[in-house]
Amino acid sequence: MTTRIVDVAHTAAAHRTPAGPHQDLDAARQAVATGLDVDDAAELIHGDRLRLGPQLEPGLSNERCNQGGWGY
Repeated sequence: MTTRIVDVAHTAAAHRTPAGPHQDLDAARQAVATGLDVDDAAELIHGDRLRLGPQLEPGLSNERCNQGGWGY
């Protein structure tokens, strides 16, 4: 079940991040936060977080990644 949640979170973030008619950065941030809540070691979700880059809210970037000891 964890893998499926992470996969859906990744799909949502990947779909909502690029510029275009489907871009919704709030939805992408929520998907990343949900994915990290479920599995804080999921590489797909950390990659999505990095792709959001400067568009991330500082609280999400620092809070979620530092909890897992990733520190970036």
